[in-house]
Amino acid sequence: MVELKKVDALSAAKVYVLTIMPFLLLGFLLNLTVVLAGGDVTELFLGLVQIVFAFIGTFIGAKIYNFLAARVGGLKAEVVSLESKLSEGRKERMIEVKSFDIKSIVKIYGAIAAAISLIFAIFALIFGILAGEMSLVSLAIVSPIIYIVLGIIFSALMGWVYNFVAAKLGGVKVELEGKIEEDSIV
Repeated sequence: MVELKKVDALSAAKVYVLTIMPFLLLGFLLNLTVVLAGGDVTELFLGLVQIVFAFIGTFIGAKIYNFLAARVGGLKAEVVSLESKLSEGRKERMIEVKSFDIKSIVKIYGAIAAAISLIFAIFALIFGILAGEMSLVSLAIVSPIIYIVLGIIFSALMGWVYNFVAAKLGGVKVELEGKIEEDSIV
């Protein structure tokens, strides 16, 4: 098993936003049709807000992951080395992620969910008290518990689904660069 110790937050945020960009653009086009059909112009800004929040959320999530992984351990995965090949004068090293350790997924996702829900709960509690809205205060108390429990269940389920599919069809293949400890790759 190898352990993911650290994630570069900026590259993770860029890749995530670029990965979901087609869906965000589709949403923007749908909002544009609503505006052209006589809807509110503020609908157009929803797509921009989604892109910004996706970038910031992923960046912060990666920073939280790095903080927590250093303390409770990161995601663990079984990987196998694939054939190296020569391309443009450099050696490419590919690995395949065969499976994830479900316990590590649950542990790290539970810790991230707790951190994020605590931040959300503090803001909801402050705004609820200041606005006199007991519904926000209740939300601040109940939603972190629900978020953590459901998040852990779904993260474990997604890990299990990945492991099942990877066993049948093969796992994700990744190119590695830089110093690699040979004993960590099967």
